[in-house]
Amino acid sequence: MTVSLLTLVFGPPEDDIFRQGDRDRRTIRAAVDGAHEEPSVADDDAELALVERLRASDGVALDTIIDRYYRRLVGYAESIVRDVGHAEDVVQDVLFLMWERRAGLVIHTSLAAYLFTLVRNAALNARRGTVTRTRWMQQYAAESPPPATSADFAIERDERVRVLQAALEALAPRYREVLVLRAHGLTYDAISSVLGIPLKTAKTRGLRGIAMLRAALMGKL
Repeated sequence: MTVSLLTLVFGPPEDDIFRQGDRDRRTIRAAVDGAHEEPSVADDDAELALVERLRASDGVALDTIIDRYYRRLVGYAESIVRDVGHAEDVVQDVLFLMWERRAGLVIHTSLAAYLFTLVRNAALNARRGTVTRTRWMQQYAAESPPPATSADFAIERDERVRVLQAALEALAPRYREVLVLRAHGLTYDAISSVLGIPLKTAKTRGLRGIAMLRAALMGKL
């Protein structure tokens, strides 16, 4: 999420510590840009067809949903429960439950909004009294850095992650929640469905959150 969140705040990265050659930079840019595109009518129709296939017990449809959303859902759940292993358990439980109840599945929003809503509710329930901030910070520090050309690169990256996460944590929850969802690729329309707030409120919180995060990070990254 770090790269996409930085892109929300400062725009696509140019010459920074995430650059690892032209190929890696293009890969990151494509992933970031693609994450924030508004869905087209064709995309909506494809998702409706996917849900219909799921209702009909099509296992390939479930595999497609897992391939498309699993990593993003785990990343979002981790932002709530503060532990990647715990987050994976939450997402797996949600997907398993969805499969068990597939015959009566009714989705009034987009598939993405539906899944993120389920994961948010499950993660909030799972978080209560189970994971402390200290444990989360230890888990974050234990994560393996991406391939780097030198030890200096890894140190710089870890420092950037630490600074960004501290700035994000300092935001009021109502702003932080919108930014985390936006960084995971959800549109404001989907975010309004996930959080149960008006679309205008979601956009306002997103814009204000970005402005506050940008001000907090200026000169630090």
